Amino acid sequence: MKNRFVFCEMLKRFTCSVIFFSLLPAFSFAQHSSLATQSGHEFGASLSSYRYSEPGLIDIKSNSKAGGEYTGTYAFDSEWPNQYKGWFLKTELRYLTGKADYSSISTGSKSNVPDWYYEARILAGKDYPLDGYALSPYIGFGYRYLFNDLRGRSTTNNPGYRRQSTYYSIPIGLTHKLNLSNQNQLHTTIEYDYLVRGLQNTTLSDTGLGLSDVSHRQNSGYGLRLSSMVRFDKWTVGPSLIYWNIKDSEIVNGSFEPKNNTTEIGFKANYLF
Repeated sequence: MKNRFVFCEMLKRFTCSVIFFSLLPAFSFAQHSSLATQSGHEFGASLSSYRYSEPGLIDIKSNSKAGGEYTGTYAFDSEWPNQYKGWFLKTELRYLTGKADYSSISTGSKSNVPDWYYEARILAGKDYPLDGYALSPYIGFGYRYLFNDLRGRSTTNNPGYRRQSTYYSIPIGLTHKLNLSNQNQLHTTIEYDYLVRGLQNTTLSDTGLGLSDVSHRQNSGYGLRLSSMVRFDKWTVGPSLIYWNIKDSEIVNGSFEPKNNTTEIGFKANYLF
C-alpha cells in the first residue's frame, strides 16, 4: 500500500506538470504546423528524482540525478516508395547519474553512494494524421544497465556491496501530437515496456566477509513511461515519468532477488537540429 501511495503521489505531480506545460505556450489551438515526424537529431539534458524500493527491505533514493540524452530520427521519404509514407525509425541513448541514499532494515543506511544508469533503444513507428491531431504508435527494443556502489559512508559496520541491474525490454507506445498556437506543438507519449529478461548481479566478493558473487534472473515485470513535451522551433521541454515493477527472481542456491519497483520523475529539455 505504501508503494502504491508513493506512485500515486508521483503520478499526481506528473499530471500537474503536464497541465502546466500544455497551457504554457497558449490557450488556443491552430492547424498550421505539420505533425509529421521529421528526420533530425536531438540533444538534451534532464533533472529528476529517483527511488528504488524492495518493499519492506531496501530503499535507494536520490533527489538530484542529472544526465543527458540523444535521439536520432529518420523519417522515410513520403514520395518514394509511396508505401513507406509516415514510417519512421528512432535511436535513443540516455545516461543519468547522481548520489543516492541507501537504507535497509537489515544492513543499516549509507549516504552519497554512486548511482547511475544508461539506456539504449531503437524504435519503429508510423504517423496517422487525423482531424486536427496525429497519432504515432511505435514498437522497439530497449536495453538498460544500472550500477549501485553501496559501499559508501555507513551508520553501521556493514561494508556494503556493489549491484548491477540489466533489463532487456520491448517498448510499445503511442504519441499524441497536437498543434498549439504560434507554431508550437504538444507531444504526449504513453508507453508500456514488456520485460523480456532482467539480470541482477551482486558483487559480494570484495566485502571481506568471504561471500561469493551472486546472479539472479528476473523473468517477469513491466515498465511504464509518460511524457508531455512542448515543441518549439528548436527546443522541446516538459516533464517525464518512468516506472518499473519487477517480480521476484528465480531461486539460485537458496537465494533470490525480491520484487522491486523504481519510480523516476523529472524534467527535460532537448535541442533540435
